Amino acid sequence: MDNDTAKKLTEQIANEMSAKFASSDFQSLIKSMKGLTDTGTFEMVISTDDTDRHGEIVDQKGIDFTNYMKNPVVLWGHNHNQIPVGVTDEIYTRVVGAQVQTVAKGRFAPHEFAQTLRQLYDAGMLKTSSIGFIPFEYQGNVIIKSELLE
Repeated sequence: MDNDTAKKLTEQIANEMSAKFASSDFQSLIKSMKGLTDTGTFEMVISTDDTDRHGEIVDQKGIDFTNYMKNPVVLWGHNHNQIPVGVTDEIYTRVVGAQVQTVAKGRFAPHEFAQTLRQLYDAGMLKTSSIGFIPFEYQGNVIIKSELLE
């Protein structure tokens, strides 16, 4: 798949996600989560600068979090057709050895599936995640500028 096709598909997914996130059901869920402290929290590596399965590297310092943090939902398996499983309260990059990591801190949603994920996370069975993003600029196989979607 060429970069233009990938960008068009990514933009289409971003538009679909925006529409779902604007729904009244979704907005009610987010409002119900504000102030909740007993739904469980997480701190998880969501991306690194390692080569991914497609042979690409995402420059972690080139990821723009601005729009994501306006509606910082956590999806399960990149599935934007289901309600979120959590919300991100803080996101940052850090260096561990030679690796640059993006880390998210947040809260699990108050519904049953998210609470099952919380139990798995608390048991040490869920340790990392994956990001959905729009790539904007490449240098070879390195995505040097991108925007976080989920």
